This record gives sequence, C-alpha cells and structure tokens, in this order.
Amino acid sequence: MTFDLGGYGIYVWPAYGFAAVVLLGLLLVSWGALIRHERALAQQQLPRGTGRADPLIAEDGRGDGG
Repeated sequence: MTFDLGGYGIYVWPAYGFAAVVLLGLLLVSWGALIRHERALAQQQLPRGTGRADPLIAEDGRGDGG
C-alpha cells in the first residue's frame, strides 16, 4: 500500500486531516449543545417552588397566564 498517492499525498493527507478535525469539532459542539439543552429542559420541567410544573397557570391562580 502506498501513501504518497502518486505525488499528491502532500495535498491529500492534510485535507483528510483538516476534514477529520472539522468533523470532530462539529461533533463536540453538537454534543455540548445537546447536553446544555437537555439540562435546560430538565430544569423547565421541575416545579419552581409553587408545587406546579404548568407555566400557563398565573401566579395569582387565575389560570390566564397574565
């Protein structure tokens, strides 16, 4: 197996390396965003001191959201 690719290996292998780094970066950024969004969603689903998890119920109990 030859890695010089007919003399073009000096251009091809760095391009593969750059593509691998970009894809790895996208994977890490996406994974971090997923974790942040899952945490935010979990916090939104918890009741906030009122014993209710429904954000549409107004603080005064009227149920009209305002």
